[in-house]
Amino acid sequence: MKRFQKRVPVKVVNNKSGEGKSQASKEYGTDKNLRIGTRQFAHNHVTDSVVDVLDIDSGKAYKELLDFGFIHIPDDCPDCKHFVSGPVTFSSCPGKLYFRCQWKQCGKRLNVTDFSVFRGIGLSLVALRRVVTFYCRSNALKAPLISDAQAQLEISRKPVKHVYNALLAQEAKAGERHA
Repeated sequence: MKRFQKRVPVKVVNNKSGEGKSQASKEYGTDKNLRIGTRQFAHNHVTDSVVDVLDIDSGKAYKELLDFGFIHIPDDCPDCKHFVSGPVTFSSCPGKLYFRCQWKQCGKRLNVTDFSVFRGIGLSLVALRRVVTFYCRSNALKAPLISDAQAQLEISRKPVKHVYNALLAQEAKAGERHA
């Protein structure tokens, strides 16, 4: 085999296990891979949302939703027609506020969203406020996409769809009144 006599021998490289593997990943990896690490994936590290800075406690979220007219304060309990006390928290349900009937025989707890267009939604008040804020900040020329809000806010599709449908219905009612 005369034709291979003048060839330079090829340098033997590690088989990419152990230290050779970490060296290769450092040499060929991107900056993002190096920051995240080798065991975690990039899709688990989502960039901060526009409304992440708006994370506040449920009391402030309630106050804002009340100021914007999304939540109405009930005059009395729907069951017994007695006085209802202002919003209170319960340790078993963090992030949610309830009205409480003051009559001893009733004492019913009523979620504050029961007195709004968002009745029956499973979101906390902070998450509800984030979805409403995302909806309001979207492009006014076209309807906001549920999938965009779902991805940005990391909330499941069903409650986001519930909020969007309620807000669209409110917009339609407002349009009928002003037409």
